[in-house]
Amino acid sequence: MKKQNICIAAMLTVGVLILAVACSKFGASSSDYSNATDKFSIAFPSGSGGVETKTDTVRFAKSARSYSKQFDNRSNNFRSYEVQVLDMDNSSVEGKSQREILEIALNGWEKEPETKIKEITVHGKSGIDSLRTVTIGSVSMTFREVVFWSDADKKLYVVKVSAVKKENTTTTEADAFVNSFKLNA
Repeated sequence: MKKQNICIAAMLTVGVLILAVACSKFGASSSDYSNATDKFSIAFPSGSGGVETKTDTVRFAKSARSYSKQFDNRSNNFRSYEVQVLDMDNSSVEGKSQREILEIALNGWEKEPETKIKEITVHGKSGIDSLRTVTIGSVSMTFREVVFWSDADKKLYVVKVSAVKKENTTTTEADAFVNSFKLNA
């Protein structure tokens, strides 16, 4: 009887260890990427490790920063996940409705007939979710850009999923990324 209890205890211990490794490997942990300067958090696929940051210069904004991760580079399964934060110049947003401000980040693509746009709410924050495919020669990329506005901080947040395969922009992984976005006040 004692040997049986020892075997059961050993099997339970191994089971707990396997579960702990699986949870950390497959995203069940709370390893969201947080940025105190830009006041947001988001759950990148495979956790917060390896997020690349860079500063950009863009039209209509005082400054821009991006936080991104890429997967399966140079393959048909390529996917890129990114959050771009635009510090807006007051003159660019003054007198505009929230929708007009959100559309600044789409850079005119909202008017293209192949672009699909819908309203979205994530963690109580309203935004717009756009989807478009761009083809140049034989190469196509699909871009999903979900835009949120923080009036308090005068920042536009663009949550982006880019992929070679259009269906990769709306997978469970892509939706989880978009739906994990939170503004930290």
